[in-house]
Amino acid sequence: MKITYSLWIYIFTMLVLAPLYADVYRYVDKNGNIIFTDAPPEGVKAKKIQIKEPTTESAYQLDNVYQNPSQTQKPAIEKPTVGNYSISVSSPENGTTVNAGGGSLNVVVSVQPAPKQGYKIKILVDGYEAAVSDSPIATVTGLNRGQHSFNAQLLAEDGSVLATSHTSVVTILRPSIIMRDRDKE
Repeated sequence: MKITYSLWIYIFTMLVLAPLYADVYRYVDKNGNIIFTDAPPEGVKAKKIQIKEPTTESAYQLDNVYQNPSQTQKPAIEKPTVGNYSISVSSPENGTTVNAGGGSLNVVVSVQPAPKQGYKIKILVDGYEAAVSDSPIATVTGLNRGQHSFNAQLLAEDGSVLATSHTSVVTILRPSIIMRDRDKE
């Protein structure tokens, strides 16, 4: 017999709230429907349901989660200081939603004209340094779910900023700890 999602919600609600109100009984009516009630009709053979203590789980602690150093103070993103370079975040594109299951994301940038050797690319997430790479692809790790702003900066050998990209806003999706055992059902 297939039980619908609504019935499961009802059963769960009854099982959770039942200890607060009364005993819970289960019986099958003449049409074969399973009925849960606190007062079965007379003449019906109903079985009393034993209510178990609800299962609880402590909050899941994430490792290597990217945290802003200060939620109240946003750093200023440096503007270009030297050169005629243009840098932009190619991937992920502005306004997209990305499934970053493990919390890591490859950020691809394009630089025009191509810089000479010795230059580095700095990736900023929400205004804070998240990765530095000497290639146009950098991996940002420890991203939480939600909306984040991404910028890229082209750095000279001495660390000075040669170019800063426009901000790309990207929404990160991550699986919920609540759903981690879903495949076992």
